[in-house]
Amino acid sequence: MDVQRFNHRKNDHISRNTTPDNWSETTLEDDAMKIYTRSIFADQQAELYGTLSECLPMETKIKEPFLKISMKDWKARADGLLEVCFKKGEDVIASCSCRRFEQCGLLCKHIYFVFKMFKFKEIPNKYVMRRWTKDVVPNDLNNTFDLSVDDNDGHKKAKEVAYEIMQTGEYLIGNLMRDFDHLVIVRDRMREMK
Repeated sequence: MDVQRFNHRKNDHISRNTTPDNWSETTLEDDAMKIYTRSIFADQQAELYGTLSECLPMETKIKEPFLKISMKDWKARADGLLEVCFKKGEDVIASCSCRRFEQCGLLCKHIYFVFKMFKFKEIPNKYVMRRWTKDVVPNDLNNTFDLSVDDNDGHKKAKEVAYEIMQTGEYLIGNLMRDFDHLVIVRDRMREMK
């Protein structure tokens, strides 16, 4: 159990406090980086990379209110032909015949290809499964604070600053556990500010 807890804290720390390489600098990749844990981001980054090198649109059919986009996936089994059913609007609908989202809760390169085609800047919330996000298991500091705020810009910024303070504190504590003197200095400064 101790090994599991250690690995969980280590992975959680890496996901929250480090930034992975961003090879494409697309807004979808940036959004995935903010949302997903490090290992899930690596999976989604590979899918986004696949939109460049493995997907080729073949034909688009309009069947109101949906677009049916046939594409060739150079790495798929059999003939590699797949179909993405897509509806743009407030309630975006996207499904692919590869069924990756339905099977594991992660988007495939085919749906990402269509999102990029329609210039999506963010992954729609309905296609982000909470179990793959950084915040699915709150860390000890997050449990201490109630950060449920509305979407007001001022409150949103305050929430972002609060998270940043908690992450910085968590980072400092993690790095100073073996340096008692500096840990005491940080504690004393925080007491002064309190």
